[in-house]
This record gives sequence, C-alpha cells and structure tokens, in this order.
Amino acid sequence: YTGEQIADMIEATGGTLTLSMSGGSAKVLTPDADLALGLMFECLINPTFPKEALERRRAQLLSTIADVATQPQNRARQTLNAAVYGDHPFARSVYGTKEVVEKLTVDDLKAYHKAAFTPAAC
Repeated sequence: YTGEQIADMIEATGGTLTLSMSGGSAKVLTPDADLALGLMFECLINPTFPKEALERRRAQLLSTIADVATQPQNRARQTLNAAVYGDHPFARSVYGTKEVVEKLTVDDLKAYHKAAFTPAAC
C-alpha cells in the first residue's frame, strides 16, 4: 500500500497508526485490531521508503534543526550534554545534524532498516 492508502484505511476506522525508527503503535477499536496490526507490521517489515516522503521529512528535520539552533535553552542543553557525555550518543541531538540529514538517501534508510529491524537486533 502507499502511505496515502494506509492513512485512508486507518482513518476510516477512526484510529491512528504511528511509526518511528524504534517501532510503531496502533490505536483502534477491537474490531479493527487485525487491520491495524496488519498494516503496522507491513510498514515495519516491508517499508518502501518513497523518495517524496524522504524529501518531505528531510525538509521538516532541517527546519527543526535550524529552529533548535536559535533557542538559547536548546543550545545550552546541547552544550551541557556534549560536556557530560563526550562521544556517547547521549551527547548528540535527537534531530541529527544538518550535514547528515542533507546527505541521507533512500539506500541509507534501507540499509539501516535491514540492520536494525531484525529479530537479532531486538
């Protein structure tokens, strides 16, 4: 299914389907549980990573990164995290960096999915 088709099917139930890099969740009434779980598993197991979705998300992330950089409290938090955690991932911004986000490709996403969304990685 396309993203629009999945959204239409979930919206027709009055439910929600949320997916992220760490998994997904579905909220529907009990009679629609099989549909929601089927769609969620399809998205998690066989994602298509359409180019237009990547470009839309890239624009959102770049805007967020630019916005966060202008807020003193966020800059202070990032500076503190870098001082406390050093090279540990906790020192990094949850949004990534402009340089990395600009370079991400569909192939990068597919490679990450293949490595992270396996039974051995869970």
